[in-house]
Amino acid sequence: PPPAPAVASATEGQGRRSLLRDLAVGLVGSGVAASVAGDAALAAESSSSKWAGTYSDFAHDGCERRLYVAYDGLSGKIVGRDNPEGKDCRTRELALQWSLKFTLDSADGNEIRIEEGKRSVSSRDRREDGKDTNIAVARWDGDGILFPDGVKWKKAKGSR
Repeated sequence: PPPAPAVASATEGQGRRSLLRDLAVGLVGSGVAASVAGDAALAAESSSSKWAGTYSDFAHDGCERRLYVAYDGLSGKIVGRDNPEGKDCRTRELALQWSLKFTLDSADGNEIRIEEGKRSVSSRDRREDGKDTNIAVARWDGDGILFPDGVKWKKAKGSR
């Protein structure tokens, strides 16, 4: 990576804007800004999609369930956190973090296709089908996501 930019102090005649500009130039050169820009494309708070936001999973109390929808409205990711012992996540025990990709047929569609790994997206149990990946199809149910096994993630009030 290129060397960090030399940043002069404000006492040497540079104002705050100049300092910030110099810092930003250094970040762009180091690739940090590109990484941050990629993550910003999945910002749930800026999405108007009904899918974007935080959900409650009553089978995994207090465990993170959040959908980030890309600006195109047709793809995104689900991020979650689980207790490795299968307990709720309200304890201070070690948590397992995971993420899964998803696609939508249209920005306002009622069906979501989730690329599961070796675990079910809804139960978080290991899948028994022997496949490394699977596409799980779930539906919007008015106030949350309904999975084929009957599990429902309810969207948190006020969540975008």
